[in-house]
Amino acid sequence: MRLIHNTKADVVLLGREREGDENLALRYLAAALEKAGHRPHILPLCGPPDFSGAADLILRKDPVLVGLSISDGDMAIDALAFARYLRGRGYSGHLTCGGTLATLIRHELLERHQGIDSVIRHAGEVPIVELADILAAGKSLEGVPGMTTREGDGAPAPVADAMTCEVAR
Repeated sequence: MRLIHNTKADVVLLGREREGDENLALRYLAAALEKAGHRPHILPLCGPPDFSGAADLILRKDPVLVGLSISDGDMAIDALAFARYLRGRGYSGHLTCGGTLATLIRHELLERHQGIDSVIRHAGEVPIVELADILAAGKSLEGVPGMTTREGDGAPAPVADAMTCEVAR
């Protein structure tokens, strides 16, 4: 794991987002990351024509974390193909995914797709910020709530209030 002196980092989030049709889930994640001081970048991933440009930007920014939205079967095809493409282009940072389908098939994703490092389960605003914090600080990933790795499921994550991005207790 690379050591980073500045504990705030670039994070790239990718998902289905067409002109005039924003991906609200990605916007919530980006808002939580921004509030925590990270620099989120949202990129559309609507099929293979988006792969080259997205990979170019990711490789140029070298974010500590790339997040892929896997909300349904159609999105899974593009996201998993992009993960393989991005790794083939040389990205070595942490690659996580999340979304409804990713949560449901998290163990299968991690077993079959070595390019994916983790899956964020259910609401991701709290876990993605903690994951970005840990990666930026070069610390161990052990114990991130709401995250599944090849070692298993972490504890459930607290839920953030969508209006404030504050953790609801």
